[in-house]
Amino acid sequence: MASVQGPSLHIGEWLVDPALGEIRNGARVVKLDPLKMRLLLYLADNAGRVVALQELLGHVWPDVVVTAQSVYNTVAQLRRALGDLAEAPAYIATVPRMGYRLIANVQRVPADAATAPAPALQPPPAASTAADPAASRPSDMPPPAGPARSPRWVLAAAVILVGIVLAVALARRDGVASRSAPPAVAEHSVAILPFRDLSEAKDQEYLAEGLAEEIGTVLSRVPSLRIVGRASAFASRADSVAEIARKLRVDHVLEGSVQTSGKGLRITAELIRTDTGQYLWSKTYDRGAGDTFSVEDEIAGDVATALTHTALAPRASAQTCGQNGPANSLLLQGRYLGRRNSRAERERSIELYQQALALEPDCARAWAWLSTAYGVQAANHWTAADEGYERARDAALHALRLDPLEPDAHAALAYVLEFHDWNWAEADAELKRALALDGADARVLSMNGHLAIDLGQTDRALAFYRRAVDQDPLSPGAVGGLAAALWISGKPAEAETLYRQAAAISPMRSRTVIALLRLDQGDATAALAEIGQETDRVQQLLGVGIVASSVGDRAASDRALAELVEKFPDHPFEIAQVYGHRGELDAAFTWLERAFASRDSHMLWIKINYALRPVHADPRYAALLKRMGLPT
Repeated sequence: MASVQGPSLHIGEWLVDPALGEIRNGARVVKLDPLKMRLLLYLADNAGRVVALQELLGHVWPDVVVTAQSVYNTVAQLRRALGDLAEAPAYIATVPRMGYRLIANVQRVPADAATAPAPALQPPPAASTAADPAASRPSDMPPPAGPARSPRWVLAAAVILVGIVLAVALARRDGVASRSAPPAVAEHSVAILPFRDLSEAKDQEYLAEGLAEEIGTVLSRVPSLRIVGRASAFASRADSVAEIARKLRVDHVLEGSVQTSGKGLRITAELIRTDTGQYLWSKTYDRGAGDTFSVEDEIAGDVATALTHTALAPRASAQTCGQNGPANSLLLQGRYLGRRNSRAERERSIELYQQALALEPDCARAWAWLSTAYGVQAANHWTAADEGYERARDAALHALRLDPLEPDAHAALAYVLEFHDWNWAEADAELKRALALDGADARVLSMNGHLAIDLGQTDRALAFYRRAVDQDPLSPGAVGGLAAALWISGKPAEAETLYRQAAAISPMRSRTVIALLRLDQGDATAALAEIGQETDRVQQLLGVGIVASSVGDRAASDRALAELVEKFPDHPFEIAQVYGHRGELDAAFTWLERAFASRDSHMLWIKINYALRPVHADPRYAALLKRMGLPT
């Protein structure tokens, strides 16, 4: 396509120069190919008006037969160049089922602006300039003409303004330098964003997310590639490429879309360099409905070839379960719902796994995921502990009989061994096996860190959690685990920073742990403020019971404890914490015994729990640790 000609113009904060094929915002310069420039200029010519897809196809692609998908892709690329977000646009707004509208301010630049002589400098007015409208004018627009001044005024004004200009220029330079300094990225590293669901019914999000995750799983087999963890990639879906590079330290981003219609499936994938925003390639894959398995391998192979010039070997036969289209769809739906982690969604995910296994009973990975779902049910008191964990154990062992090299099955069995059996040695062995099979799995790294904390191995816990955060920087579990390890290693300030990061990433995470950390640092007022933000009632009552007692408000502590005992007797460890912190040791051990008998999963952190520190000197504490098999 020929280069685009036309006058320069300001669109929002960008100076658009069609002749050079670029847009500029301060020191930042972005090259636009003729197609994106043509699209931007057409939207600017029609600023404020909704431009329909067919109109864009007719004017931007006048001599080419293309589909609406070309418009979607080009708008997405243009938004990325502008640093715009589809969810909160400042430049291009999507009008559902109609088209697009340019909402930024548009100003034409006079043709002679670049060559016109600089206007005479004017002195500052005698009155205050705080509300001077000139402050809002573009820097390259001439000021309004004023009355003639004496040379002395001109010289004084020149000196003042030159000083201001230099100061502003230096500040801008320093600011731009600090913002645009290239992050320390890992070479051959990729963040795989969740694909966009472009289906008309918008009911394929499970497929869009599952496809991205499965591609990452396949690519993780390439030793020279660093695949950033799922939690971080998915949390960055609304960020610009530059922001993703800064947060996740990657030099490439893979994004795409999924669209279903009738019996067909269209998947588009795009690989982008984060330092330049350049698209290395964009490819469309057409498949039959439900046929996602082959395209996962094909996309992963294309990425591996583009980045490392190596071909991916086919997956081993034991890794290919899920090729049955309906079974794979059920598995992806089950995992999608399970990660929402409500009681009802977890139950539904188990039903979907069971349906998938009815179609493909020898799929080891499906049995492993089913095991994890059963274990989470038991840990959350959504089912009887003994029953839930035994189901989890049976499913994990069956998965390992089908495929001893399935890392998720080893991790699932380790979960049962740690959380229910308190068999620390066997849990450690299973986690080591899982890590040997997939050393870059942030979840498995975090599980190793969790077990190390159980055992009081602080340095080991720090090492595992730091590796997990390096692999998945925005994983709330990894960040929160590292915070816990830092707290018990005597670094409460660093721990608080990380706990707040975890809470910002996942608003559902408990605020009570931050409250107790503040209390541990002697700031009861801040602790009370944190509890006020807690949304989980059990955690809120726990926090009030402890903090109110610490500040001498025994009545408030009594009320919280009474409600905790009356309404939540199935949370014995939380009740024990309040009694323990209040120094009522007999009652504390009564509830700890109940937690022991019910295999309460929170008992795992008994050695490091802040509220239970007063019980450590009691002989019953050492005896309880011994019965749990924990070092004293």
